[in-house]
Amino acid sequence: MQLKRVISLSILTVLLTSACKSAQSSNDKLEEAAARGRAAYKEYKTADYQTAKAALLDNIKFQDQLAASEPGFTNMCNEDAMLDYLRLAKLEQKNKGPDEARYMAEAISRCEKGSVKDKGNSCSADALRAMVDKVDTIPAK
Repeated sequence: MQLKRVISLSILTVLLTSACKSAQSSNDKLEEAAARGRAAYKEYKTADYQTAKAALLDNIKFQDQLAASEPGFTNMCNEDAMLDYLRLAKLEQKNKGPDEARYMAEAISRCEKGSVKDKGNSCSADALRAMVDKVDTIPAK
Protein backbone atom coordinates (compact mmCIF):
# COMPACT_ATOMS: atom_id res chain seq x y z
CA MET A 1 0.00 0.00 0.00
CA GLN A 2 2.81 2.39 0.90
CA LEU A 3 4.57 1.67 -2.41
CA LYS A 4 1.40 2.53 -4.36
CA ARG A 5 1.18 5.82 -2.50
CA VAL A 6 4.82 6.72 -3.23
CA ILE A 7 4.38 5.84 -6.91
CA SER A 8 1.16 7.89 -7.14
CA LEU A 9 2.83 10.89 -5.50
CA SER A 10 5.82 10.57 -7.82
CA ILE A 11 3.60 10.49 -10.88
CA LEU A 12 1.60 13.47 -9.62
CA THR A 13 4.82 15.41 -9.00
CA VAL A 14 6.06 14.71 -12.52
CA LEU A 15 2.72 15.77 -14.04
CA LEU A 16 2.55 18.99 -12.02
CA THR A 17 6.16 19.87 -12.83
CA SER A 18 5.49 19.27 -16.52
CA ALA A 19 2.34 21.42 -16.41
CA CYS A 20 4.22 24.26 -14.71
CA LYS A 21 7.01 24.13 -17.28
CA SER A 22 4.45 24.15 -20.08
CA ALA A 23 2.64 27.15 -18.58
CA GLN A 24 5.96 29.01 -18.20
CA SER A 25 6.84 28.17 -21.79
CA SER A 26 3.49 29.55 -22.96
CA ASN A 27 4.03 32.75 -20.95
CA ASP A 28 7.49 33.12 -22.46
CA LYS A 29 6.04 32.73 -25.95
CA LEU A 30 3.31 35.30 -25.23
CA GLU A 31 5.90 37.75 -23.93
CA GLU A 32 8.06 37.19 -27.01
CA ALA A 33 5.03 37.69 -29.28
CA ALA A 34 4.17 40.95 -27.53
CA ALA A 35 7.75 42.22 -27.71
CA ARG A 36 8.06 41.31 -31.39
CA GLY A 37 4.72 42.94 -32.13
CA ARG A 38 5.74 46.17 -30.38
CA ALA A 39 9.07 46.20 -32.23
CA ALA A 40 7.42 45.64 -35.62
CA TYR A 41 4.87 48.37 -34.90
CA LYS A 42 7.64 50.78 -33.88
CA GLU A 43 9.47 50.07 -37.14
CA TYR A 44 6.23 50.54 -39.08
CA LYS A 45 5.69 53.94 -37.48
CA THR A 46 9.27 55.24 -37.56
CA ALA A 47 11.49 53.37 -40.01
CA ASP A 48 12.02 53.70 -43.72
CA TYR A 49 9.86 51.71 -46.14
CA GLN A 50 12.13 48.67 -46.56
CA THR A 51 12.91 48.34 -42.84
CA ALA A 52 9.26 48.70 -41.85
CA LYS A 53 8.15 46.19 -44.48
CA ALA A 54 10.78 43.66 -43.38
CA ALA A 55 9.80 44.05 -39.71
CA LEU A 56 6.11 43.46 -40.44
CA LEU A 57 6.83 40.45 -42.64
CA ASP A 58 9.13 39.00 -39.99
CA ASN A 59 6.45 39.44 -37.34
CA ILE A 60 3.87 37.71 -39.55
CA LYS A 61 6.25 34.78 -40.02
CA PHE A 62 6.73 34.55 -36.25
CA GLN A 63 2.96 34.73 -35.63
CA ASP A 64 2.34 31.93 -38.12
CA GLN A 65 5.03 29.75 -36.51
CA LEU A 66 3.65 30.44 -33.04
CA ALA A 67 0.11 29.55 -34.12
CA ALA A 68 1.37 26.30 -35.61
CA SER A 69 3.23 25.33 -32.44
CA GLU A 70 0.64 26.59 -29.93
CA PRO A 71 -2.91 25.92 -31.20
CA GLY A 72 -4.37 27.87 -28.27
CA PHE A 73 -2.78 31.03 -29.68
CA THR A 74 -4.21 30.64 -33.20
CA ASN A 75 -6.84 33.40 -32.98
CA MET A 76 -4.48 35.87 -31.35
CA CYS A 77 -1.75 35.18 -33.91
CA ASN A 78 -4.20 35.40 -36.80
CA GLU A 79 -5.48 38.79 -35.59
CA ASP A 80 -1.96 40.13 -35.11
CA ALA A 81 -0.92 38.92 -38.56
CA MET A 82 -4.09 40.43 -40.06
CA LEU A 83 -3.19 43.83 -38.56
CA ASP A 84 0.34 43.52 -39.92
CA TYR A 85 -1.00 42.71 -43.40
CA LEU A 86 -3.24 45.77 -43.19
CA ARG A 87 -0.25 47.88 -42.19
CA LEU A 88 1.71 46.41 -45.08
CA ALA A 89 -1.10 47.37 -47.48
CA LYS A 90 -1.06 50.93 -46.11
CA LEU A 91 2.73 51.03 -46.36
CA GLU A 92 2.58 49.86 -49.98
CA GLN A 93 -0.06 52.46 -50.81
CA LYS A 94 1.94 55.24 -49.18
CA ASN A 95 5.17 54.21 -50.94
CA LYS A 96 3.62 53.19 -54.25
CA GLY A 97 4.74 49.61 -53.70
CA PRO A 98 3.51 46.79 -55.92
CA ASP A 99 1.97 44.56 -53.26
CA GLU A 100 -0.88 46.60 -51.78
CA ALA A 101 -3.64 44.43 -53.31
CA ARG A 102 -1.91 41.19 -52.29
CA TYR A 103 -1.48 42.30 -48.68
CA MET A 104 -5.07 43.55 -48.47
CA ALA A 105 -6.34 40.25 -49.88
CA GLU A 106 -4.38 38.36 -47.22
CA ALA A 107 -5.76 40.63 -44.47
CA ILE A 108 -9.31 40.02 -45.72
CA SER A 109 -8.69 36.28 -45.85
CA ARG A 110 -7.39 36.24 -42.29
CA CYS A 111 -10.34 38.32 -41.15
CA GLU A 112 -12.84 35.96 -42.75
CA LYS A 113 -11.40 32.89 -41.09
CA GLY A 114 -10.80 34.45 -37.70
CA SER A 115 -12.40 35.78 -34.61
CA VAL A 116 -12.56 39.35 -35.94
CA LYS A 117 -15.46 38.38 -38.19
CA ASP A 118 -16.96 36.24 -35.42
CA LYS A 119 -17.27 39.42 -33.33
CA GLY A 120 -19.60 40.89 -35.96
CA ASN A 121 -17.04 43.00 -37.77
CA SER A 122 -17.02 43.43 -41.52
CA CYS A 123 -14.07 42.05 -43.43
CA SER A 124 -14.32 44.52 -46.30
CA ALA A 125 -11.21 46.45 -47.28
CA ASP A 126 -12.77 49.74 -46.15
CA ALA A 127 -13.85 48.34 -42.78
CA LEU A 128 -10.44 46.82 -42.18
CA ARG A 129 -8.64 50.04 -43.12
CA ALA A 130 -10.85 51.93 -40.68
CA MET A 131 -10.17 49.34 -37.99
CA VAL A 132 -6.38 49.45 -38.34
CA ASP A 133 -6.46 53.26 -38.46
CA LYS A 134 -8.38 53.22 -35.18
CA VAL A 135 -6.08 50.61 -33.60
CA ASP A 136 -3.03 52.60 -34.66
CA THR A 137 -4.26 55.68 -32.76
CA ILE A 138 -4.14 53.80 -29.44
CA PRO A 139 -0.97 54.86 -27.60
CA ALA A 140 1.61 52.09 -27.27
CA LYS A 141 2.38 50.85 -23.76
